[in-house]
Amino acid sequence: MVVLLLRDFDPKNMFPVMRHGIMLSIKGAVVPGLGWFSEFFIIAFFFPLLTDQEKGKKWGMISVLSVALTMVVTNLTALFLFGGTMISSYLYPVFEASRYISIADFFEHLEAVVMVVWVAGIFIKVSVFFYVLSLGTAQWLNLSDYRVVVFPYGFLLILFGMWVTSNIQEMSRFLELVSPLHSPLFLLAIPLCLLFLAMFRKGRKGEQQR
Repeated sequence: MVVLLLRDFDPKNMFPVMRHGIMLSIKGAVVPGLGWFSEFFIIAFFFPLLTDQEKGKKWGMISVLSVALTMVVTNLTALFLFGGTMISSYLYPVFEASRYISIADFFEHLEAVVMVVWVAGIFIKVSVFFYVLSLGTAQWLNLSDYRVVVFPYGFLLILFGMWVTSNIQEMSRFLELVSPLHSPLFLLAIPLCLLFLAMFRKGRKGEQQR
């Protein structure tokens, strides 16, 4: 998509850079960054299942850097295409950018492809969260098999999926105002506290055995 839009890019659209100072840019980046990248803590749940954990850490870092690079490229694409003033009027700038692709009045309407990739990515993301939730619950309750909680959680997932946000405006407001605080709390702060607690208990247990 980026290659097909290259002829429509105008680098002047990215100027002026940091017109209102660097602090405003940092504040604008920290809030969504905390919401998005705190989800990478989910990778930690898969480390115990790996045969080679060193490779797991390596590819986990590569994944984080790849996503960061992809986000930079997609944001620059929308910025070069629409400009700073116009881009703020779009709810999903990358989706709008795909509508600009038109080659010889034949190769166009690629927003359907973007939507397919988007939906597939969300399906994988929800599946990973669903698996981690089921696995974590089974370990917490000392269940022999995590599949016992799959159906109840699946039912609640559908229920809360319809109840949490009734329309796209409400969902956008949730992602803008609530998610940047909600995600770091549940995906970073609480798991880190549990990790430190487990390390502390393991250390004390080792001292008592000595």
